[in-house]
Amino acid sequence: MPAVKKSSKSSSKSNVDGYIKKLAANDRPTRDDALKSLTQFLSTQHALDEMELLKLWKGLFFTMWFSDRPRTQQRLADDMANLLATIHKVNFFAFLEAFWAMMAREWDNIDKHRVDKYYLLMRRYLAASLRRLQVEEWDSEWVDKYTEVMTKFPLNATDAKVSNGLRLHMFDIYIDEIERIMNENGDDEDAADAKSRIPFGLLLKPIEDISQNSPLKFIRERAKTYVLEDPRLVEWGVVEKDAEEADEESEDEWGGFD
Repeated sequence: MPAVKKSSKSSSKSNVDGYIKKLAANDRPTRDDALKSLTQFLSTQHALDEMELLKLWKGLFFTMWFSDRPRTQQRLADDMANLLATIHKVNFFAFLEAFWAMMAREWDNIDKHRVDKYYLLMRRYLAASLRRLQVEEWDSEWVDKYTEVMTKFPLNATDAKVSNGLRLHMFDIYIDEIERIMNENGDDEDAADAKSRIPFGLLLKPIEDISQNSPLKFIRERAKTYVLEDPRLVEWGVVEKDAEEADEESEDEWGGFD
């Protein structure tokens, strides 16, 4: 009797379940091996559904949870973020959304002793997302899908299920990580060319939405102060200098004796 061939769907499900068990293991070598194997698996064209990816990210979330030493945490955050560089495009945005969905879901359960490593993981994921968009040459479809994910979870303007702590940390790091990507582009000429390609307007759109539509005044104000009014945006030519500020600087300039 010929062997029954498993469907690709059941095969991918069994793979995901296997990774989850190993990622939640108590010993680090097992978790490290699972992460390496997962990297190879995600680079293939196996389409994963939403539930599989959420289960997978629950395993990854607790892999970080059990990571205790600062150097180990940093290496793990880098390895997890690097998944975005190798994951096949068929799963990229679903995987990214699952990450932010898990962070939003678990945020209020993270105690003060563990929050710093998740701050780091979020920073690394933001940078890795932008880096992948740059590799894809800021393709308009990719950028649109990216902003959809960000608007749905970490930069959602109105959903009470998204913690304000999550939003505030995103405000803290958003321009920093855009600048990081810009600075990775070699010499001044290359960096200037790379900067000219960045669709700042689209990347800032979710935060502009928060600054206008958040029901909380302090969140609206933080979105403006921490991101939209960041002086680096003026320096990069993304926004124009405020007219009143420009007049004040003009008055301070040395004009010589009358």
